Amino acid sequence: MGVLEFLGITGKVAKVATSAVKNAQEITENAVDTKGNTKKLFNKTLEIKRKPFSFNIDEIRGRDDEYSAIKAAFEHNDIVVLYGQGGIGKTTCAYYYAEKEKKETYDCIFEFEFATNIDDTLVANIEFENEKPQDKVKYDKKLKQIREYLETTDKKILFIININNIKSDIISLSTLPLNPNNNIKYLFTIREKDVLSFAKIKAKEIDIDKLGEDDLITIFKDNYSKEIQLKDNEILREIIDDVLQYNTKVVVLAARVTKESHKSLKELLDILKKNKLGIEITEPFKGENGLNETFLQHIVTLFKVNNLSVEEKEFLTYMTIIPYDGVELTKLKEWLSLKNYDIPNALWKKGWVDFLGREGIEKIFMHPIISDSVFDQLIPTSQKCQKLLNRLYEKENDYHYYYQKKYLINILQFIIARIGKEETKEIADIYHLLAKIESNVNFNYETCVKNLHTAKNIYEKVLGEENENTATAYNDIAVVYRK
Repeated sequence: MGVLEFLGITGKVAKVATSAVKNAQEITENAVDTKGNTKKLFNKTLEIKRKPFSFNIDEIRGRDDEYSAIKAAFEHNDIVVLYGQGGIGKTTCAYYYAEKEKKETYDCIFEFEFATNIDDTLVANIEFENEKPQDKVKYDKKLKQIREYLETTDKKILFIININNIKSDIISLSTLPLNPNNNIKYLFTIREKDVLSFAKIKAKEIDIDKLGEDDLITIFKDNYSKEIQLKDNEILREIIDDVLQYNTKVVVLAARVTKESHKSLKELLDILKKNKLGIEITEPFKGENGLNETFLQHIVTLFKVNNLSVEEKEFLTYMTIIPYDGVELTKLKEWLSLKNYDIPNALWKKGWVDFLGREGIEKIFMHPIISDSVFDQLIPTSQKCQKLLNRLYEKENDYHYYYQKKYLINILQFIIARIGKEETKEIADIYHLLAKIESNVNFNYETCVKNLHTAKNIYEKVLGEENENTATAYNDIAVVYRK
């Protein structure tokens, strides 16, 4: 029973009273302050939804100097950028700093992958406590809420944003919401320099260098065996110095692969030398993914897909079209109709995939370097990934919250970037689904029409003009035009 009904106010009088209250709220929420600026007085009703951050730092080696540098940089800057080649340890340094500072410095910490621009990145990853499934908040309103919150909050928040798979020459960060009391801090990781544009925003840049030989030897032993005999130490030094070129990620992968395959260090060295590896891999990066061919060759040598079972290859094929920041393991199990976690666990032991637990939810992901390498070896297609694509299309109505829809959009956009040039019904479905989801959360006329036309054209080509899917796409285009 509502308050008006309790007081005996019903019918038209109640409707008028309710309307008056709503109008009063709108006026109050957008009151004008003493300087003539519109100010949202109820900003405190919005509270960011915190996500527990946890990172095991017990086995982190040789990164105390980087931790100190990041901490010092944040004393005078709100933005810090970590540069370094793929696999060198940028994200590890960021997590190391966050874990050590989370109790003393920050109220909450967020970490996520960079989207197409900074606005999309924030909207896709930030949610508020009072959001409900039935709330249909449009993109502009959600972005405004986020900006107002970050610019006025007294909470101390750290955002760790990893930038992978750069698709543009310049990424502008000029629209980053800054807090006048310096409560909001941004820590970016990226491979290439001269890609970020800050305009007039002040940022501190830090180069992440290779670890020393002793630290890398310890890391190798942590992942292979701590009981390496003295006679093998010189072999290990040769592997790290001359072949793996001090790259932390490759050292970890080499150790895990060698252990899983029950090979000795001498056998590992022979395999790497047989493939003529050992060329300096810090040469200028090439290609869109920011990796050079020599680096990829190290990964391909260590990770031979031919050594995997049919089921493992199939699973990895799906994983190559999953965004770099991964997917919830339970969702992937549902999408692929997995009866157990034997395959993901087996691939984790071999070093192909990793798990990351946050707020009780475990995600599975592939390091961008491994994902790109496996993509080139397995060559996924819409036919090979048909099960996953069909399940995504069928599960549209399972995503109610705004952030859930943005989560799905992120997956669909990555799939299109990977295999979107194919002209199959499955790809048309992905374009069609993307357009429908985007129209609900971020009505962008040009984007929706473009994706719908792409879906319609493919349907028309592979299914014919009279097909139901083609007709539905035509109808949805008409609906967009009416908006």
